[in-house]
Amino acid sequence: MSTPLTSVHEKLDQIDKPHPERFSFFSSEKLTTSTASTWHELFPNGSIDQIFQEKIKEKPDPSRPVWWVDVCDASEEDVAQLAQSLSIHPLTAEDISIREPREKVEVFKNYYLISFQTLVDNPKEEEERPGFPHPAEMYILVFQYGVVTFSPSGCQHIKRVRSRIQKMHDPLILSSDWICYALM
Repeated sequence: MSTPLTSVHEKLDQIDKPHPERFSFFSSEKLTTSTASTWHELFPNGSIDQIFQEKIKEKPDPSRPVWWVDVCDASEEDVAQLAQSLSIHPLTAEDISIREPREKVEVFKNYYLISFQTLVDNPKEEEERPGFPHPAEMYILVFQYGVVTFSPSGCQHIKRVRSRIQKMHDPLILSSDWICYALM
């Protein structure tokens, strides 16, 4: 039986360990997903031009590729890196960093934020309460041509939506709003 102090130490140990493939990047240009353990590894050649173009609002172009970045179990440093790269409002970054549980929709100049509670499987709780998922926060930032999601471990939504995208018969209907809709 673990004491509360032991379980806190176990959680801290898990946070400090590098998590393989916590970052993923999907592009409709190639219909592929690449994964990495850090933000910088995700774009080894610095080829993130299509994401940085989000800072400039322009007339929608349906032929432009759609991108999607997912960060699983984001740390404060992860959130800070993305906030700086994508001009994310400091209050949005704070909500994500502290895992603000309040569900909301907020509109900003270059994106909108949707945060909500989802249910995830927790292998540690499976032993104590088998078959009972637990609530976790999920954050979706929707840009004109892309989406950034901050998802918790055990969240199967990301995998299911990627699978739906791969099965799409007409990739021209894929948009950042469509990805957001599919995630909810």
